[in-house]
Amino acid sequence: MERLVGKNILIIIPKDYYMESELDPVLEAMKSEGATVMVASNKLKEAVGMKSGRTTPDVLIVDAIEGITGDSYVSAAKGVRQIKGVFHGVIVIGGNGARSYL
Repeated sequence: MERLVGKNILIIIPKDYYMESELDPVLEAMKSEGATVMVASNKLKEAVGMKSGRTTPDVLIVDAIEGITGDSYVSAAKGVRQIKGVFHGVIVIGGNGARSYL
């Protein structure tokens, strides 16, 4: 049974040098439970992990913050788009450095 169907989860990662061991299991678990997951970062370019991982964020952190309050139209490098709904959960990947990029 998928317990998170219809829920929006935001995962925030650093722009580079994120921990794959923190992101990958959480991302996989959220998706397997049926959640709609968006990955946010300070840049939309591919983020490089501490080992060999690579992931491309779906949205900028600043745009995702707008989405937390409800339906918002935002503009960024990919043009104008709508972030629908409220995030039901926010997960921050990163240790002490998370404060510096938030």
